[in-house]
Amino acid sequence: MKKLTMEGLDRIIVAIVGPAGIGKTSLLETIRKDEKIFIISIEKGLLCVRDMLEEDLESGRVTGVEIEKIEDLKELQNAVNQNKIDARWIFIDSISDIAKFVMEKLTEKHMNSKDGFAKWNEYDKIMTQFIRTLKTSTGYNVIFTALSSVEKDESNRRYQCVDLQGGIKKSFSSYFDEYLFMKKEDDMNMKNNNRVFVTDYVDIYPAKDRSGCLDLYEKPDLSSIYTKIMKGKKIKKLKDLINMSLSNGDSSETIKINATAWNNKQTKPINDIDFDEIIKMMLIDIDTQPTRKEVE
Repeated sequence: MKKLTMEGLDRIIVAIVGPAGIGKTSLLETIRKDEKIFIISIEKGLLCVRDMLEEDLESGRVTGVEIEKIEDLKELQNAVNQNKIDARWIFIDSISDIAKFVMEKLTEKHMNSKDGFAKWNEYDKIMTQFIRTLKTSTGYNVIFTALSSVEKDESNRRYQCVDLQGGIKKSFSSYFDEYLFMKKEDDMNMKNNNRVFVTDYVDIYPAKDRSGCLDLYEKPDLSSIYTKIMKGKKIKKLKDLINMSLSNGDSSETIKINATAWNNKQTKPINDIDFDEIIKMMLIDIDTQPTRKEVE
């Protein structure tokens, strides 16, 4: 039984789903230059990364491994569980390719098996354990890229989904705080090569922003996404703290003192402008009315 702590709350777990060639791998370039990256890919999958991040690979800021056998996944899980990976970001590129690789190896393994379900059961177990290990790790921002495919629902309506096989396909989105789709934006005024993250269900994209901190469309920038989510979570926490004080009947002065003390304890406090605006908005009427304690 694991004790509940604050550990791991300052990280993001994100799946980015999109078609081949849209630039999912190039998102590596949007991570802050002072933060280390560890890349997991299949054999020869890091060739484009070598061209893109040559200097970072030489300096050691970017490291990674290429999966050559199924056992490599288990070794990676052990390394993650023991916090042996020296990086702030783990970037899996892509889970669709890794899944296909696993299925190919299992097809060879079960070629003469009479149990038609054995291969699929082992496949789902391997993929689920790998994804779950990365999800429950602490200290890492984890990014999964995945290929997208188009399917039809019961009403014959087309929608985008992740390109995976087996039972893991249905449960895949549930493992992530942010389940984002990457697409070309029709508006030619959009920057970043007109690419955009879709963060919630719209049109044919069943995306999900569980943090509630993102706009419907976001610039495809991983560091910006991280910063926005962390800021949003702190603002929500501050508002919850103020609401609790209001329900206790505390005075505006007491609330301001407690809120300021809480903010100063944060590793990266809410900036003064945002902080003052939240205090002003939430305490706008309190000074004109007696507190519950005063009434009592």
